[in-house]
Amino acid sequence: MAPLHGSFSGEVVIGAPADKFLDKFTSTGSLPPCMFELKYIEEMKLKFESKDLEKRTVKITIHGSLTSGKYKTVEATFTVTPREDRNGSRVAWTVEFEKIHQDIEDPLWLIDNLDVYFKQLDHGFYLEFVTIKKKIDSIDVKSPADECFKNLIEALEDYDPKDTLEIEAVDREKRTAAMRMRSSHILMKKLKTLKVAMTVTPKKDNGGSHIKWTIESEKISDKIIDPDLSLDTAVYIRDMIQMHLRKIPRFN
Repeated sequence: MAPLHGSFSGEVVIGAPADKFLDKFTSTGSLPPCMFELKYIEEMKLKFESKDLEKRTVKITIHGSLTSGKYKTVEATFTVTPREDRNGSRVAWTVEFEKIHQDIEDPLWLIDNLDVYFKQLDHGFYLEFVTIKKKIDSIDVKSPADECFKNLIEALEDYDPKDTLEIEAVDREKRTAAMRMRSSHILMKKLKTLKVAMTVTPKKDNGGSHIKWTIESEKISDKIIDPDLSLDTAVYIRDMIQMHLRKIPRFN
């Protein structure tokens, strides 16, 4: 007679530092979505039960159509530890389950899905890290802040083609602006919304300016298969701003 209780374990190596990966992994209160369609992951309802940041351990329960009527409980525990060479981390996981009766198969379909899920999640975090490390969200120029902001807004207002960009709000005193890309822009084939908030501040050391922007976007569907979309979007916004900055005196 097959036992009702069972468990299996696995491990995957990721590139992200352990603490940063765990922080991103648990920050929303629910498991972050993976970037590609994974049939079993999408059909499951995953819920955080506990987390121990000191031990870098997280426990979740798994529900949904794949477990209903087959298993009384399915629980997964993840532990993230730094690698010995400090080059990335290891995610060790254990799944424990209790079947309703002996004829039910063990949920071995979880093994491949969890392995792929964590690798995709790690790649997504890597792209975010690259965006920050390469300073794709800011740039320094030699023009004074007021002059820089005025000329940059004028250049953006003359953006060509005009039907792809709309400036929604401008505060010249605070040197802030809010923009959004229109539906005719190529990125909007994958994005429902794409908004950019920009601020220009003076640099005290040389009289120049620091331009920083944040991007808020929403995909048309969670099933969009493009792991580089967030990075491509960030690079496009940076290049667009730099293109218009070249029209400003004393940009370089």
